[in-house]
Amino acid sequence: MKTKLLLLNFIWVLCSSFTWASGEEIEKRGIIVGQVYEDGTEETLPYAEVLIKKNEEVVAETVTDIEGNFVLEKIPFDEYVLELSFTGFETTTRKIKVNQRRTDLGKLFLKSNVAETIGTVTKVGKKTTIVNKIDRKVLELGDDIIADGANLDDVMNTVPGVFVDQQNNSIQLRGNTNVRILINGKPTTLSYEQVKQQYPPNTIDKIEVITNPSAKYSPEGNSGVINFIVKKQKMKGTNITLSNNFRYGEVGKYSTDVNFNHNTGKINIFGNTGYGDYRGVNYGGFRMPNQDRSQAIDIDSREINKYGKLGFDWYINDNNTFSAFANYSRDDEENKGYEELKSLSTGILQSSNTVNTEEDGDWKEFNVNYERKFDKDGHQLEVETSYTVYDELMNRNTNDSNAGLYSERNNTDNNQFLVNVDYANPIGKNMKLELGSAIRLTEFQQDYLHSQSITGNNVYTFDRDIYAGYAELSHELGRFSYKAGLRAEQVDVKTGYNDASFEVYDRDYFELYPTVHLAYKLGEEEKTELSANYSRRVDRPSTGMLSPIPQYASSNTQVIGNPLLVPQFTNSFELGVSRQIKKGYVGLTGFYRKINDQFNQQFNYDEDNGIIKFQNVNVGSADNYGAELVFNYNPAKWWSIYSGAEYYFAELEGSVYFDPTTGINEIAQVDNNSFFLRMNNSFKLDKTLSMSLFGFYRSKQKTLQGEFGDMWRIDLGARKTFMDNKLSLSVRFQDIFDIMYARWDNVRPERFQQTGEWNWENQQIFVGVKYNFRSGKVKSRNRKDRSDNEASGGGFGM
Repeated sequence: MKTKLLLLNFIWVLCSSFTWASGEEIEKRGIIVGQVYEDGTEETLPYAEVLIKKNEEVVAETVTDIEGNFVLEKIPFDEYVLELSFTGFETTTRKIKVNQRRTDLGKLFLKSNVAETIGTVTKVGKKTTIVNKIDRKVLELGDDIIADGANLDDVMNTVPGVFVDQQNNSIQLRGNTNVRILINGKPTTLSYEQVKQQYPPNTIDKIEVITNPSAKYSPEGNSGVINFIVKKQKMKGTNITLSNNFRYGEVGKYSTDVNFNHNTGKINIFGNTGYGDYRGVNYGGFRMPNQDRSQAIDIDSREINKYGKLGFDWYINDNNTFSAFANYSRDDEENKGYEELKSLSTGILQSSNTVNTEEDGDWKEFNVNYERKFDKDGHQLEVETSYTVYDELMNRNTNDSNAGLYSERNNTDNNQFLVNVDYANPIGKNMKLELGSAIRLTEFQQDYLHSQSITGNNVYTFDRDIYAGYAELSHELGRFSYKAGLRAEQVDVKTGYNDASFEVYDRDYFELYPTVHLAYKLGEEEKTELSANYSRRVDRPSTGMLSPIPQYASSNTQVIGNPLLVPQFTNSFELGVSRQIKKGYVGLTGFYRKINDQFNQQFNYDEDNGIIKFQNVNVGSADNYGAELVFNYNPAKWWSIYSGAEYYFAELEGSVYFDPTTGINEIAQVDNNSFFLRMNNSFKLDKTLSMSLFGFYRSKQKTLQGEFGDMWRIDLGARKTFMDNKLSLSVRFQDIFDIMYARWDNVRPERFQQTGEWNWENQQIFVGVKYNFRSGKVKSRNRKDRSDNEASGGGFGM
């Protein structure tokens, strides 16, 4: 209780102390504002591109918001050429002069170059864009080949620093799997695999990659967070988007969804519903020469996903908005697996088994939000509450040639309650103070039963309460800008297990997480920016890492939790430089992470039962560092190139084998040097036809046990629009050379050396059809996204 009172006092003291403000004047610089309309209808145009040029070089650029407004800031006093463009409209240019603090261009008009349809011209064509901000990279999805993908994996692999491991449906950021996933800026109980089933790309507005998040965000995830901003239709009138997607590899996959809204100007009702039927084939195996053993595994899977969302925004007046929505998702999954274990030297079958697994999951979310805007621009208060429930039931039946028939049942209940309060107040010229608090209450229960158990059910419970408060101050001082923050968290953890021999894991701790972000612009036109940032991060053990209930990865491989595992903490540093160049952008970022109490998966072998066991332990400290290079270039108006190169170094040290009979723990030290290359080419062949060519290469990856092989693939796509852009057809051929699969070669421990490979349906062809019906006009009030609160840096299109 004392800690929570100290936390409240801490927020109050910071609130009281940050009352000063800088009145520094920025000489000979101003802002340009205006609003873009469609000529003839005087309807505003959202997402129109706005840029100013000097001697044919781009000085600044932006896109209009949902109301058609735009702002270009810190523009040196001079004469420029303003250029406005939007898909389906004629590009317009005009000369402007900036010689005062604020230049208001008023209403600007673009003429349509497509024929009108009944009602109104369909305004689509926003392209997928990456925008760099002071503390994050933002992928803004548009109406193009990238956003039309049927699978979120295709989108994520174009994001800088991100790699999707399709072997185990996990996501990596800068070569690290300790990534925190957020939905609309909030922690979620969903895994990445569940997120990509419930949120196809056409339901996502933005994807934010935040490697050193500010104090406003939870400090979980030592490599950072990935924040999915979900679309919420707000346009006036009735607007409906229908999508149907088909993907085929070795078997077919199908999905369909509907997004809709009806906005009267006072009330906006929105929602979506969808259905997916996903079949899959996976196969592979491994060889263990020192055990004279080889194992082959084949898995056929089918997952049926149904989801729906319904909500409303009530615009009480210009300053008050009340919103609420409910989310529901149902997953029914069936896996049929077959395993064979043979002698490597003779080929004689030693054992075989069939495994049939059924998993049923229900996910529900209820959200209420209130936003209050005050008279001063940027002065606002937002209160949000969310309650999520995820229940999953797994039934597995195994027929083993040696052990006979046995079954397992695993029932998990996961409930989470969230409250967020965020307050922002511009307290001076180019200065903003942000304060907030959060409560996150998690209740988890696992009930496991094995048919051969003589003790009955195993029941494990895990309760965690997190109470947090933060304060942030951001300030622009001419070319220099900074954001400094501090987050305080009190965490209370309690666990239980119905086995009396279990050591209860109760842990209460208080931690501070400071963050700093600095940026400085160079040159007269400020096209070059230097940046530096720091944050303290934490990775808390998941319930699976703590639960003493064993989970079987295969018939002879078991993963078991460690109740004594403690959080690992990371100090993360970054330095970066970026520059806007003629027709493009280039950025270089270096990072360093110092990890304490690092998680490491320990290996041991149960001689009596012939089972390999894995368990996480804390193994001390480690150093990771690396660099990312991003380069974007537009050789022509119809051709744009995005490319990236990433290098990672990880210092690995930990246990590779623990012998329970002798107590000997085999320790290994490995330095992992790896790199990643990716490139995406977009071609606008005409107003209705575009193509893309995407490829990536990931080098070999060293682990404590051995090495993973390199991976690469090339994708080819095309998109055609019809009916004045209302109808679109997308085709994508993934892994056209059929060369991507997983390979590994483990040399430690020597007794269990193994080589293996794993294949999934990476080569696939995708066909998607999308139709937009809009009876209303593109105009509405706009509720500010919870996460979209930072000033933009350099941006570029894809």
